[in-house]
Amino acid sequence: MVLAATLAVIVAGCAGPKSGVDLTPTMRLKVDAHIGKSWNSDGTKIASLSKTFSPTETVLAAVDVPGSADGTMTVRWTFGSDVLKEQSVTLGDKTTLYKFELPPAEGGNRAGEYEFQVLINDNESDTERFTVTGG
Repeated sequence: MVLAATLAVIVAGCAGPKSGVDLTPTMRLKVDAHIGKSWNSDGTKIASLSKTFSPTETVLAAVDVPGSADGTMTVRWTFGSDVLKEQSVTLGDKTTLYKFELPPAEGGNRAGEYEFQVLINDNESDTERFTVTGG
């Protein structure tokens, strides 16, 4: 009896849209970003995935964009609230892999937590976090 009443409440709560809820479909493109230290032999993916880097290592990023996509992809490398590097590319029909890199700063990257953010048409699509360890 209690189970039936509980199910009735759950079903009633899920039965229809609530007022004020925006049900407009959005075109969110699922992308997949990866961070690492080296490319495979043909340069089509990261061979050595990693989340930890030394201050003098270049951080590589690969972004897989499925199918055909229109618009702009912006990637942002950040350290705390500092934007270290930002790049934008126009998405192409035949391109599904986009490659980026963050070379070490002069004197080496600062130790701490970093982010690689991917935005498609100004919508956040993926974020990868990585750490630079002290020398």
